Amino acid sequence: MSLFEFWRRTEERLEQLRRTNQLRLSPAQVSRLLGDREVRAELQNEGMLSLLPPIGTEVFRRFTPASLEEIRERRETEEKKQQNDQVTETAPSNDMAAGKLLPFVYGDPPPELLTTPLEDLDLFYQSQKTFMVLSKGNIIHRFNCESVCFLLSPFNLLRTFCIKLLLHPFSRIFMLLTILTNCVFMLINIKDPVLSRILELTFMVIYTLDVLVKVVSRGFCLGRFTFIRDPWNWLDLLILTTGVVRASGKSYATVFLVLFFPGCFFVSSLILVWLPWRWQSKEEAGAADAKRKEEEFIRIVEVLKRKEEEEEETFQVQLHPRLPPGDCCGCWRWIKQRCYTFIMNPCFDLGIILCLVLNTVLMSMEHYPMTASMEEHLSISALVFTFIFTAEMILKLVALGCSGYFKVSWHVFDFILVVGSLLELGLSDVEGMIRIVILLRVVRLARWWPSFHMFLKMIQSSVGNVALVLVFLMFLSVVVGMQLFQRDYKNQVCRIAVDCELPRWHMHDFFHTLMVIFRVLCGEWVELLWDCMEVSAQATCLVFFMTVMVIGHLLVWFSVDNDNRKEYVALDLVTSDQPAVNGNRDNHDRAPVAEAEVEFNSPESEEEKKQQSEKLQDEENQKENTPEDCCWESCCCPFQSIDTSQGPLRVWSNFRRVCLLIVQHKLFEAFIVFIILLSSAALVFEDIHLQNRPVLEMVLDTADLVFTFLFLVEMLLKCIAFGFKKYFSSFWCWLDFLILDVSLVSLLLRWMGFNTHYLRTLRTLRVPSRFQGMKVVLKVLVVTLPAMLEVLLVVLTVWLIFGNLGVNLFAGKFYYCFNETSEELFHTDAVSNKTECSFLIESDFMEVRWKNTKFNFDSVVSSYVSLLLLAMSHSWYDIIYSTMDSRRVEDQPVYESNLYMYLYFMCFISIGCYFTFNFFIRSFISALEQQRHKTGSHVFMTEQQHKYSSYMKTLFSEPNKDIPRPQNQCHARLFDVVTAPCFEIFMVMVICLNMVVLMVETEDQSHKKEVVLYWFHFIILLIFLLEFFLKIIALRRHYFSSCMNIVDFVILIVCITGLFVADLLEKYFVSPQLFAVVRLTRILWVLRLIRFSRGIRMLVLGFVMSLPALINIGLLLFLMVFTFSVIGMFNFAYVRKEALINDLFNFETFGNSMLSMMMITTSSAWDGLLFPIMNLPPDCDPLKEHPGSVVVGDCGSPLVGIVFFTTYITLFFLLVLYLFTAVVLETFNTRSPKDPEDHKLLSDHHLQMFYKTWRKFDPDASQLIKYSELSDFCDALQDPLRIPKPNNIKLIQMDLPLQPGDQIHCVDVLQALTAQAFGKSGQSDTLRARLEEKFFTSLSKVSQEPISSTLQRKQEEVAASVIQRAYRKHLQQDAGDKETSDLAGGGASQ
Repeated sequence: MSLFEFWRRTEERLEQLRRTNQLRLSPAQVSRLLGDREVRAELQNEGMLSLLPPIGTEVFRRFTPASLEEIRERRETEEKKQQNDQVTETAPSNDMAAGKLLPFVYGDPPPELLTTPLEDLDLFYQSQKTFMVLSKGNIIHRFNCESVCFLLSPFNLLRTFCIKLLLHPFSRIFMLLTILTNCVFMLINIKDPVLSRILELTFMVIYTLDVLVKVVSRGFCLGRFTFIRDPWNWLDLLILTTGVVRASGKSYATVFLVLFFPGCFFVSSLILVWLPWRWQSKEEAGAADAKRKEEEFIRIVEVLKRKEEEEEETFQVQLHPRLPPGDCCGCWRWIKQRCYTFIMNPCFDLGIILCLVLNTVLMSMEHYPMTASMEEHLSISALVFTFIFTAEMILKLVALGCSGYFKVSWHVFDFILVVGSLLELGLSDVEGMIRIVILLRVVRLARWWPSFHMFLKMIQSSVGNVALVLVFLMFLSVVVGMQLFQRDYKNQVCRIAVDCELPRWHMHDFFHTLMVIFRVLCGEWVELLWDCMEVSAQATCLVFFMTVMVIGHLLVWFSVDNDNRKEYVALDLVTSDQPAVNGNRDNHDRAPVAEAEVEFNSPESEEEKKQQSEKLQDEENQKENTPEDCCWESCCCPFQSIDTSQGPLRVWSNFRRVCLLIVQHKLFEAFIVFIILLSSAALVFEDIHLQNRPVLEMVLDTADLVFTFLFLVEMLLKCIAFGFKKYFSSFWCWLDFLILDVSLVSLLLRWMGFNTHYLRTLRTLRVPSRFQGMKVVLKVLVVTLPAMLEVLLVVLTVWLIFGNLGVNLFAGKFYYCFNETSEELFHTDAVSNKTECSFLIESDFMEVRWKNTKFNFDSVVSSYVSLLLLAMSHSWYDIIYSTMDSRRVEDQPVYESNLYMYLYFMCFISIGCYFTFNFFIRSFISALEQQRHKTGSHVFMTEQQHKYSSYMKTLFSEPNKDIPRPQNQCHARLFDVVTAPCFEIFMVMVICLNMVVLMVETEDQSHKKEVVLYWFHFIILLIFLLEFFLKIIALRRHYFSSCMNIVDFVILIVCITGLFVADLLEKYFVSPQLFAVVRLTRILWVLRLIRFSRGIRMLVLGFVMSLPALINIGLLLFLMVFTFSVIGMFNFAYVRKEALINDLFNFETFGNSMLSMMMITTSSAWDGLLFPIMNLPPDCDPLKEHPGSVVVGDCGSPLVGIVFFTTYITLFFLLVLYLFTAVVLETFNTRSPKDPEDHKLLSDHHLQMFYKTWRKFDPDASQLIKYSELSDFCDALQDPLRIPKPNNIKLIQMDLPLQPGDQIHCVDVLQALTAQAFGKSGQSDTLRARLEEKFFTSLSKVSQEPISSTLQRKQEEVAASVIQRAYRKHLQQDAGDKETSDLAGGGASQ
């Protein structure tokens, strides 16, 4: 089962459960079902009806003392039956479990019986000391009949009142509000200690009353449904206990942190690690049960309807829609009909789409600074579009009416936008308000855009339980963080701030603590943890931060998985909210809307496969020695129809044959590959030092000429050999041709005096065409490119919304007045705005500048760059700080004057990063899965690599069960020892001991300790060496048939070398630092734990199987980094050294350029590299001279830099995504039940062994052997199918079918042996098919009905022997009686 198939089935099961919970019978149907005997008789086979009481019995009965007495009588009766061994074991009904909905067959109970004790409807609990209570929504609750604390009986008024209070919906809402209110008061710093104590005691009283109500209602501990039996109540007790014993708020929060968070982590671990693998079976069982209920419901309804039709005549009242007020007027109806026809025209929707696109384009044209005329034009255009969308709303209201209009969710959204735009026309003086509202018009495109609509549905579905838990975790973390560290940050602030003022990131108030928690969840927590450990207890800070980070990330990952499962299925319900006019859905709003779906193509049919094989055969034929036609059939070449088999043209034909032999020769291809690699390697020397090395420059120029000439010769040879038709039919040949043309043009331009060195970077594009692995990856990239471009367009649209919003919020607000000499900002007391800063500049203060930040929101393009920096880099703090300090346009920023603008970035990171990344991953894996279904194999591997992957999968399986047991007795006992589980457990303990010994080592350990550890390692090594000798003796040559044994052997050799040879080599040959690393090989013993964990073994197997794919993608990734490093050298080698561009990270040489690209690869502060590239005068010197170079200036190119970094980050992101996906998909598919992993299924090796042994007993291939030969046959097999003698009892218990002539069929024997060896019965048809495919040619010909079985034959033999013994005994008894009578007769005669 593939990954998406798993998600799809999960969504189908959830949908099944939702439908089942909505099943309801009408009161009349329930009454007939409860009182009609004929209906009961007709539905007697339905499982749900077994829950109903007998006819004439009241369903819902109050729980009274008489009910309790009946329970006691039933209990006594069952105890008597149990003493007489007559009791029948029963189990509680799954449909009537506590917490579930009341089954639909009961109908709805009377309202007065809700929250009232009732007699239990489950037959199992009718004899137990329990009663049932139904809450609102018909949810089942159970309570114990025993008296609470031996005082309060079930009929006590206080207990009854507590039950009603506990199950009342208001009680839950009240407790939730109480908890939230308590959290709010914990966030408020109440200075009055008396008031703080009163509030604290008030909440403790409420929590205590809540616990008392639960205890009085359910009892404390004695009974199945008591207070202690619910784990959630343990948390209530924990909070209550810690609240009573605490001395202050901080200690309470500490206890809460230490106890509650680890509990949450434990529960989260269960959910995220164990439950996902176990949940599938539970969901399948629940879905099967829900399907059964739905089928029973349908059958019950059908029977009830049929009974109703038999008893009375049915009639159907046709309900005509009521016309809204005013429909009686013919003129209004005419107008309404015309409006309806107009809005239903597809051109109407097309016009609206064009208006939305044009409106979006015009909004994106806003920038700073903007001329007054352009600002006026944009304002007028906004008014025009507001009028257009208002007219659209009015037309739809007239055509559909108010009820029909507001039933469509998109219409409600349109109405809100139009009304908001109209209202804000009067608020145009309020800065930016009208533009912020109209930005949401872009979202309307999702109605006609399937991918965008799918993205919005994904966000909508994400607001579920996991998202709520994540929000609750953030809120709880903020509360706990403030309680723990609020005072510490205030009192110890001088430890983290020189000026003793609170820094930007602290936990002294609510919003700053929220900022800290959100930053921790984003992964930026190291600096925050360090500051916390400076001001507070280190252990408390460490536990707090690690808990928040781990639980938060686990919930985020789980929500990703949950969202993917929900959004995998095709969005057929995209238009499900489109209501019908006059009660008919099909007659309303027929305009085209978005219907997104994920399409999975099944593998090709046999005909398509045949066509592909013919195509491959044709390609192979093309490699023969006969050249094809030079031109196309439609070409007007004059030599197209000339016979070249004779005459002078025969020389031309022979010459083409020679060229074909040359280009098809392996040495020619190897030579071209070598030249390509050599030409690419020559680019490494194209750095800033090249002009100071004239000899090297001359060599490179000459090499460029040689390379161009060789590639030209290659092209001519291939054109002559293959012909133009075939040569230009290949994409890679076209690419070589274009690169060659560029090279020739660059040579021409160089002779004319132009610098064309940067065009040499195109040489690297030749590399993928010569390596099949790269070609495969590029092919997948091209195939998935359309889907990825559409998803990228959705992401850009979402970012456009945030970009336009950023322009409206922050355009022109990032400027500041800066002192170049002191490198400090002017305080607002000295400079408040641009005017005052300009006055200082005009006053000859040359060190003063009115500057703007490099990354800002002055335009949509700048916003995109800033948002990319926020999404893909770790250094996004400068942008956030600029927004938090911003005031008005052209005002000097003030520290945290606009603090709440941090919410903008929280929304962007949540929606623009998290959800878009999730959507991108989902769509990407979907496209890969489609490609995988088409190819039927791994999409990133060649055919040879796929064979290697399959071989590694077979090699990593455990073959110990296939190793034959030695015949020698001593040898066999040793074999049993090394294959016993106890032996493996002992070795695991030794490995763990080795890990402990490694952990004991320290840097400053004494010589005595070092000697002791050395001997520990020596003894452990001896144990592993002894294990090796034992296994090599016991397993013989089969030892190296296991991949894990080979790994053990390699580790053993390396460790022996590291222990004995390291000291010698360190003393006489090489440095000690090198062999300090060699000694670390001892840690390799940990790798042996792989064989003992199936989960780890599965992951390692998936990694090993994906290794060829990883190599292919890695090579392409290296080629991309190489190419961009060379491009960086050609474009940014002379930029000014500032920010992160220094002597190490720069683009001056190839090595430094590679280091810079690796920094960008890790998303680690790459903005520091882009920052100098975006310098323009006066931030750089355009006339600066570089010694030894003709290049002038150290300025960069913002446009080239943005394109360079954006392209590289996008491509790298795709390739890294390919890397992870290759491993994940292959690992998931490794778990397929069709794979013979861990020998849990019958492998081909087993079948081969079975067939060879069978052939010895059945030389005629009749597929049958005598039953008398079965014992010898089973003993002759090898493990795991072998059953050694004596095996008669086991063979009899297999109950094998016997054919005529006391013969047994091979498939029956194999099926029984498979069940005996693997604990599961094989499918007869499957085994027969596999045997027929592998060995037998006419297996299906033998098909006779069995006449008996081995067990039946044994029973017959036993019965016959019993009869024979009884008959003999009878004969002996008759003979004895006769002899006695004869003796008696003889004595009488005498």
